[in-house]
Amino acid sequence: MNDLDDNHPLFRELRNGFLWHCTSPAEFLLIQTDRSIKPNNGRCQKWGSRTTACQHLGGISLFDFSTDPIDRIFEHLDRWHQFLGCASPTTVVLGMPKSRLQGELVPYPKNRDLTPTALGPIPFVEVCHIGAIPTSAIASCLIVSARNYSRFQKLECGKLDGISFKDLLAKFESSGELQNSDVSDVEGRIREFNRSLDASRNS
Repeated sequence: MNDLDDNHPLFRELRNGFLWHCTSPAEFLLIQTDRSIKPNNGRCQKWGSRTTACQHLGGISLFDFSTDPIDRIFEHLDRWHQFLGCASPTTVVLGMPKSRLQGELVPYPKNRDLTPTALGPIPFVEVCHIGAIPTSAIASCLIVSARNYSRFQKLECGKLDGISFKDLLAKFESSGELQNSDVSDVEGRIREFNRSLDASRNS
């Protein structure tokens, strides 16, 4: 369900020149409260005791799906695709034009060369933004199903508050549950039909 290629609708959405930050709904609500995306100073240790390249630089990890050729980006698909579903059941993916980012951007391979003992970065895709990013830099907000990347929704960033975001998130996630239950219901009816067919054959 999460197979990506250059024609995938989510990838086409992400290859628009923006830099993207992946986070959880809970972290997104904190971002809204703080009015900024803050560097991870060790409060969240996803990778154990080792720091990532962007952490090492005091920065924020962003993804650039537009600068390098598609074949180079997909050469390292196994390193980045899981971040689009890093929070389950739904991941929030925030897009920012480079023109709105005031901190220093450290792209690959410079971020690799500056952090030889750190974890990462992802070749040709990961960019480190040094310092916090104000929410005013965010131009696009997507919610993405961690189960199925083809299920995503664009939200109007400027009109989002905590309550409206929670409402939209609940509707998005419940619609996914309905889809999944519909699939299992259909499968159940097929199994029941096959059982009745077998019974009639054996009678």
